[in-house]
Amino acid sequence: MFLEEDVELSPAYFTWLRRTVERVYLDPAQFDAGLYGISLQRQETIVGESIVHRFGSRTPGDVLARMGADPSFNNTLSAQGLYKYQLLGTSGALMFPAPWRAFLAWLAERRVDTIQGTSSLSHTPCVPTLVLNRLWQRAPHKSWTAWFARFVYEKGWYALYAHFPNEAALAINHRESGPVRGVQPMLLPKNAFASGSGKQLLTFPSSPRAIPTFDFHFRLVSEPSTLVFRSSLAAERFMGVQSGPVEAEDVGAMEKSGDLQCWMVDQLAPQLRREAEIRRARAEAVVREQQEIAQAAAEAAAKAAEAARMADLAAKRKARLAAAAAARQAQQQAANGTLPLSGSDAAGTTAAADTAAAKSKDKSKPTGKPKDDKSKAADKSKDKDKKKAKPGPRASARLKELASFSKLPAGEITAAFDASASAATARLHRFLSVSLAPLWLGYPKSKWLTLDDGRFGAVAHFIAGQVDKEAKVTASAASQAVFALPGATDKLAALAPALSTRALDPAALVPPLKPNEFDFVVSATSFGHADHPDQQVRQMLKLAKKAVILIEPHDTKIDAEKAALFSVALQKALAPLAGTTGVGSGVRSDAGELTALAKESGSGVTTLLFRVFAEEDDVAQAEKDAAAGLRPSAVLATVMLKKAPTPHQLARFVKAGFIPANLE
Repeated sequence: MFLEEDVELSPAYFTWLRRTVERVYLDPAQFDAGLYGISLQRQETIVGESIVHRFGSRTPGDVLARMGADPSFNNTLSAQGLYKYQLLGTSGALMFPAPWRAFLAWLAERRVDTIQGTSSLSHTPCVPTLVLNRLWQRAPHKSWTAWFARFVYEKGWYALYAHFPNEAALAINHRESGPVRGVQPMLLPKNAFASGSGKQLLTFPSSPRAIPTFDFHFRLVSEPSTLVFRSSLAAERFMGVQSGPVEAEDVGAMEKSGDLQCWMVDQLAPQLRREAEIRRARAEAVVREQQEIAQAAAEAAAKAAEAARMADLAAKRKARLAAAAAARQAQQQAANGTLPLSGSDAAGTTAAADTAAAKSKDKSKPTGKPKDDKSKAADKSKDKDKKKAKPGPRASARLKELASFSKLPAGEITAAFDASASAATARLHRFLSVSLAPLWLGYPKSKWLTLDDGRFGAVAHFIAGQVDKEAKVTASAASQAVFALPGATDKLAALAPALSTRALDPAALVPPLKPNEFDFVVSATSFGHADHPDQQVRQMLKLAKKAVILIEPHDTKIDAEKAALFSVALQKALAPLAGTTGVGSGVRSDAGELTALAKESGSGVTTLLFRVFAEEDDVAQAEKDAAAGLRPSAVLATVMLKKAPTPHQLARFVKAGFIPANLE
């Protein structure tokens, strides 16, 4: 236990301290592994600085008072105001044995001279933007708490404090002259003792998680375990080895070495701004270079296309002239009576005569038994079914598009499977990973179906490579031919038999498939080919046992009527709202329509989740969109869960950025 020479303890301190240790340290149900000790003083210092909050501009009491006045935090603070803070209070503090031994071992590992306050291995106790850095630089031998602060920052630990009303405390400091403060006038104690017995002061929350936790800047931390990762996520130059104590004014040496760990906020801010400007300039240079390359390639392609067009026109003209010459020659020979009948023409004449004779013979035969009414009705029903089976304009265009894929080079086909060869494939893989990971982790042995997987089965191929080896994945498309193209066959066969293919009409899934035949049904960028996307979603909900996942683009570069997720009338009604959002014009309307579908009776949807992926990370595409006067494009991911998720699965979705929709 630490006590400074001018500290006086309350008569109730021991009872309070013993009961607190029993509660937070000895009780296994309440034990907190991140807690390194308990402070008896009232903490008045925030050692972390920022541009907005300078050192001394506020105290922990100011922040806690605002929390107490905020209704959303009324249940967070107990009657004695318990909270956790990373800074150690040295006026009166109890250290737990294991953390203290770990601190001593940490000092020995870094060969810290506890008398001089320096390390023979050139380690420093600095944490960027902490005022303790300046204290250690000025007098290393007087600031052992700076080393403890660095240790606590690396571990992500904190101490327990009590914030009693009326600025009371269990340990008060008389602020007398001494080794720490030197010679100074006698001052009255700043705090009074907390009144009442130790038992009366103890009103613990039901769970240690209910006690708020603050970092060195006294910022509220929603999840204390994240403090453990802060030091490992910081850049090495912020947390690396420095060549011993450096005067605060000598920033040139630190800037030259690239080591910024002892810098204060006034030094860090301009340095980080300069680095951001350098990165921005480099990115702009890369964009300009890519634009120049793309422009040169476009010009070369235009020249090649024009040359090909002229060559095609010349070939057609030559063919027409040759045909005209042959026709004139034949006409002249026929006029002179010198045009003989070729063997093929003779055979054709004979075949025509035989056909005419056969028709005449068929006419002479009796027609047989006339069809009854039932047969005629059956024929009409077949004709009606044929009319119903006729695809719409978008489905017909999709079939033509799939048929044209046979002319694509093999390299373009394999790029749909390889994220390193295509930026579009890499983005799609990222969207699929974020949207589907909570499902394939929660249900490893499941059956998956990808709908209208016209990218040669690449979506199903990616899922099959991520799920459990016992899971089954089926890729479907309107034509089986897209899976047999060179470059796609080998990719799909490598994951067989877990991965299979099937020809399916996206507009008519049930039948031939059975209801609940698959656990999950995935549609990635297929609504643009559907004549009735809303009916397609209903079919998918019938087919899926656990969930339907939709990953569809919403881009202002696509014509509103052609890209309408639902009726054109709805899109026209929402047209006045276009341009009021930061992403594609159809995102809000699509989410609303999907919510309405999920609320329909018989849909089976228990939970609906949305996530918007903005493609702002694609700098080149963003530049092209800006040059064309377009807003950034986006993708809307929708997860319709028919089986209620576990709290752990829902937490995974929320962590991935999904927002639950209200289905009431």
